[in-house]
Amino acid sequence: MNEKAISAFKAYHSKAPGFGLVDLVLVYEQSGRHEDAANTGKLLLELRPNFTIDGWAITQFQADADRLRTDVAALIAAGLPTVGVKPS
Repeated sequence: MNEKAISAFKAYHSKAPGFGLVDLVLVYEQSGRHEDAANTGKLLLELRPNFTIDGWAITQFQADADRLRTDVAALIAAGLPTVGVKPS
């Protein structure tokens, strides 16, 4: 199942760069492929530098609370920022 999801999210990213990457990070991280998750997270931030977990989370209307907590934890583990960087 995970390989099908990975293939689908990679194809989505190929057609619309930057999209499908959050889901790809989640699949990798939750499958124990931590390095792949971190590398995909870096690519996501290169293509969508304003991405934050908090901003993403408010768009997840269909997720139940447990699923959202699990996904947020996976995104944090992959090194994605929870909030935007404040200027110094």
